[in-house]
Amino acid sequence: MGKIAFNKNTLKKERDLLSLYESLLPSLDLKRRQLMIRFERTKKDLNNQKNKLKQHIQTTGQELPMLANSKVDVSDMVEHYKVQTEEKNVLGVKLPKLENISYQIRDYSMLAKPHWVDFYVERLVQALEIRTQITILLEQVRRLDKAVRVITQRVNLFDKILIPTRKKNIHKIRVYLGDMERAAIIQAKIAKSRRKLDLDIIGERH
Repeated sequence: MGKIAFNKNTLKKERDLLSLYESLLPSLDLKRRQLMIRFERTKKDLNNQKNKLKQHIQTTGQELPMLANSKVDVSDMVEHYKVQTEEKNVLGVKLPKLENISYQIRDYSMLAKPHWVDFYVERLVQALEIRTQITILLEQVRRLDKAVRVITQRVNLFDKILIPTRKKNIHKIRVYLGDMERAAIIQAKIAKSRRKLDLDIIGERH
């Protein structure tokens, strides 16, 4: 901020700004805390999904040990895997939300494949769905993290810069105006004393 004018108009403007900033700060801080809660909750959901995927892979390996040494080709069993999402406004932040998952199982001969392939395909689809949730949650965490940082910067701007600056300016202007008022009173008294002295001198001459 540049130099300020030390007058009553500026004092009023500074007071109005201070009142505005102090009224906005609580709502900004509330939004910051709400976003942080949502951010932490989403991170927790993300970690849960990661653990779920890890457990799913381990369980599948235990239930289908033949996958490790099988000569049966089970690659690309799921094809045309498509994910539909929409953006949902949460506390002013647009977050992706899963709407639908569509996929197609590649045709294979049930006679040519062992019986466990069906079970494997089921487990594979489940793993893909979990991975999709993880991808969406990762993006949610990224956007929420950015939103928290932005709102925190705004709160700090109001709390540490704008409000203290307004208070400092108000104090300076009030001190200046107070000094000017006292100086004016003193000058008025001096002028009055001089007029009285002049009148006394004139009276003595007559």
